[in-house]
Amino acid sequence: MPTIAAKVRPRPLVAAPVTVNTAKTTTSESRQGCWGSTLRWSYDLGMALATTSSTIVPGGHLQYRHRLRRLGPLMGLAVPVGAFGVGALLLAAGGSAVRGSSGFLLTAMAAPTMLLLGAPVAGGTARYSIAAATSLLLWLAIGSWAAHRATHRVVASWRDWWREYAWLAVPVWLGATVAFGVAYKTVL
Repeated sequence: MPTIAAKVRPRPLVAAPVTVNTAKTTTSESRQGCWGSTLRWSYDLGMALATTSSTIVPGGHLQYRHRLRRLGPLMGLAVPVGAFGVGALLLAAGGSAVRGSSGFLLTAMAAPTMLLLGAPVAGGTARYSIAAATSLLLWLAIGSWAAHRATHRVVASWRDWWREYAWLAVPVWLGATVAFGVAYKTVL
């Protein structure tokens, strides 16, 4: 029976024993080949096709990981879009300083780059468009990074994604809150 010998690596600088791994084949090749269907396959080709399947089991953990990586960036937009919607409703309702400041705080947390562009003092369509685009990219990147970090585990779940997302989103929200406080004190 044929034996397969592993390649011998060059000796390391540290004195370590060099070993050679040998393996015996557990099955022998058939002279007739492998008969899986009406076509005659060689044994090696049949085994290669049988072991290198690229299909993912529906509902399995690999499909779940792929879904996390594919939908993670979009889920990163869910909380900021919700905060922006509530903030816009509070700003539109008006009527009190509490509703106005809490509405602006929620919109600032949803679009944290808005404060970098000077939104409380200087406005304009161009500034708000740039703030919306850069904030959208920021939240997509945070969602993508959270999905990537969550799927490092073999069995990843949305709970892992939310944990990683919180570690990235909470500092952004705290920074937006501090910037809002500074802008509030500066303007008033």
